[in-house]
Amino acid sequence: TLQETQSQWSILSSDVPIVVGDGRRKVATYLLISSLGTWDDPIYRKRNSAHDLEDRYRQSVIRWDGYLQKALQSVPTDDFDPIPLLDRQWVAVKSVLTLMNNWRFVPGLPDGVLPSYTGYRTGFWSWDTYKSAVGMALFFPRMAQEQLELIVSAQDPATGHIPDLVNRCGAGAGCSGKPPLLSWAVWEVYQRSQDMEFLRKMR
Repeated sequence: TLQETQSQWSILSSDVPIVVGDGRRKVATYLLISSLGTWDDPIYRKRNSAHDLEDRYRQSVIRWDGYLQKALQSVPTDDFDPIPLLDRQWVAVKSVLTLMNNWRFVPGLPDGVLPSYTGYRTGFWSWDTYKSAVGMALFFPRMAQEQLELIVSAQDPATGHIPDLVNRCGAGAGCSGKPPLLSWAVWEVYQRSQDMEFLRKMR
């Protein structure tokens, strides 16, 4: 349902059934608010028509459905696991949400994923980046690659040192970038993406 206000269009609600595990249905309600201009601007109004926003919304649903389907496919279905399958599936969904919510833009460089947006807002830590990249490779290989590229972009060209931290502006800091874990993460991500150009960048 779309509602026009003075300065924005809002999708008030859209019921999307999501079937997980044993077929139980969940209903998700989405809210989309466009705030990139004012409604008095004819260009802004044209770019944010109801049709355009509904198309963006549909594309977003398709994209997220792809993420979740890929993540859920990776959940082991072993009947001997003491944790119920449905619980394992919800852990997978929560993991996708956490990683995507921690995705941050870095001006002029590849994007990164914060360890947490509570207490870790200053930058991207190598230890956490390597592990989140391996997790994201299951459902979003390009973003998995970008966060590794971000850490390597701050490598010291004189010494080859890989920093432990890359801040929100792309500057490196810290004494140990844990190269063995980086090698592991690069290989795991490559196994998913099969992107030779990415592998060449990481040499």
